[in-house]
This record gives sequence, C-alpha cells and structure tokens, in this order.
Amino acid sequence: MVFKDMSDSEKEKLREVINRLLEVNMLVKEKEREMYAIIRRNKTDLTSYFHFLGWDLTVDERHECIYLHNQDSRLRRRLDRESTIWLLILRILYEEKR
Repeated sequence: MVFKDMSDSEKEKLREVINRLLEVNMLVKEKEREMYAIIRRNKTDLTSYFHFLGWDLTVDERHECIYLHNQDSRLRRRLDRESTIWLLILRILYEEKR
C-alpha cells in the first residue's frame, strides 16, 4: 500500500476503515457513506492488502455494499438445525416483503 503519499489524517481514517471492515465484515453505503467512499478510492491497494491476509475484498456496486470473504472459509460458524430453520423463515419473509 502506498502510505507515503497520505497525510496522517488520511492514514488514520484508512486504519479505522480497515478495522471496522474486519470487525463487521460488511459495510453498506447507505449507513457508512464516508467509509464506503474511502474503500472505493483505495480499492486496488486494499484488495492487495486483504489478499495478502487471506481475504477477498468485494465491492458490490449493484447493492452498494463492501464485504470481506475468507479464502479458506475457516471462519464460518456452524449453525444447529433450529437456527438454520429460523434464518430461512426470516429470509423467506424478507423476500416476500421486497
């Protein structure tokens, strides 16, 4: 990543964005416009950075969201049957209301 061309405040904002993305795994433009814009401006460098860490950075222009995906899928959580059923019910309800 090219840090030498960035001011200290830009470095701090980028650091906050990276930590936030690692914390929540997904940013939506509607809720976090500034962070979304920072990632889009630095997309190439951030893609390389996250790829080095074993993550894929995806910028979904259609849905206006940015998310990380672990290449190894090691950080997936296994859900029990009841939780899976409830999540599927919620998804069906959501799809019907759209």
